[in-house]
Amino acid sequence: MFKLFGKLIGFLFMLVVIAVGALFVLGSVGPSTSIYTGTQLPAKFVTKVQSLQLINEGEPIQYFYSDGIFSIEEGLYFLTDSRLALYCKDWVEPKIILPFARIESVSAEFNDSFFEDSVVHVTSKEGAELYFPLSSENGLDKKFVQALEAGVEKAANSLDGIFGDPGGILDIVIDETVDRIKKGGRTDNP
Repeated sequence: MFKLFGKLIGFLFMLVVIAVGALFVLGSVGPSTSIYTGTQLPAKFVTKVQSLQLINEGEPIQYFYSDGIFSIEEGLYFLTDSRLALYCKDWVEPKIILPFARIESVSAEFNDSFFEDSVVHVTSKEGAELYFPLSSENGLDKKFVQALEAGVEKAANSLDGIFGDPGGILDIVIDETVDRIKKGGRTDNP
């Protein structure tokens, strides 16, 4: 009887060791369960974001979250100083990059549970509706949304937001005009 009991204890111990080992591997391979600030973001994730062409050279990431288990490509969501980027390898169109000036509204359903994410709802000026999750750990979901709302408000109050031309012809005209002024040229005659 004691031999059977000893074998059962040994078997249960092995199951616990395997489960802990599996959790350790998942934790070391996949992303954290919380939101990263730009300074905390691991270099390997920045490299992956760059390889997916989701960010421009030198563009700073303010907040980053991935709900992926094994890879950030399973779902990643981040803010830069000028846009929101969403990516999921399983979507028909895997990447969505939305400049703040193209965002009409932002709302969030915050969830303080460790087991459930908060959900952010973004509507573009074209009417597209986007939803994405954010971890509520450490209250960073609220900071992410506040930064997004502040970026959208700033863009709405800038020339790009007013004219709805982020990075387009208006920027080129303004840049050329500024260059002429710097060179001592006139602005009324190109």
